[in-house]
Amino acid sequence: MIRRTTLYCQLADDERTWLNFAPHPQVTRMYDAQRPVYEVAVEEAAPDSDDYWGWWNNERGAFQFVYVERGMVEMCWPYGTRVEEERGKGKLMPVRIVGAHLASE
Repeated sequence: MIRRTTLYCQLADDERTWLNFAPHPQVTRMYDAQRPVYEVAVEEAAPDSDDYWGWWNNERGAFQFVYVERGMVEMCWPYGTRVEEERGKGKLMPVRIVGAHLASE
């Protein structure tokens, strides 16, 4: 079963890179009130993919901390993700962004 989460985000100036991921459109809008907010599906990607990275939170059953680089997810913990993975809290994995459409608020 592919892990998938609905999140909200915005497009960067290059109009190809997604950023400012959050679980609610109003939270995403707080990052940049001028950019449109999109609803997207963030889903587990093939192991060799590295377009985006996300943290799968086992307790919530959802992705969070989605970024375009693995190191940006690692920075969410002062000691990195490995310790949290060993504790069974979640897993750092490559993800892909699909099904983007403007969010309705």
